[in-house]
Amino acid sequence: MDELQYATYKNEEDNGNGLTTFSRQYNVEPECFNLYVCLPDSALGDLWSTMTGGIHDSYRIRSDNVDLTDRDIEVYSALYNDRIAMTLLNANLQLKSLNPCIMDVKNAYYNNRIRGTPPTVFLGNPLPQTPTNKLVQLTINGDSTLGGVNSVQLYKQVFKSIKL
Repeated sequence: MDELQYATYKNEEDNGNGLTTFSRQYNVEPECFNLYVCLPDSALGDLWSTMTGGIHDSYRIRSDNVDLTDRDIEVYSALYNDRIAMTLLNANLQLKSLNPCIMDVKNAYYNNRIRGTPPTVFLGNPLPQTPTNKLVQLTINGDSTLGGVNSVQLYKQVFKSIKL
């Protein structure tokens, strides 16, 4: 064995400036095979990507001007769950639960662990590996009466190799 291959992440940070209809193109590395989009909530310490108040209604991801789905992905719909499963399968990770709530593991009673916690949101999709950089367009549609998109964190899962 003269080469070791492994998967790692590259991060890109952006700001949506509170827009309720957010659309932006990003330059993504050719070896990127999964894209995860996190919309962290600053009230929770910029760690959890939550749906406080149902801010995000739907999203769509395009790679090199080709839609990766045939319609907008509505949050918590069947297509949304399919994208979660497809992205995790592409990363060789196991899907354990589709429950969107953050569990309070400090609570001793199992039934009380998910009460009162904001639901999380997962935006992601597998990307085709290409010989050159690809342009990925992210469009997020939100409720105009609520706050829009603020912080955007793109996690690009890429393959790396080390010659031994």
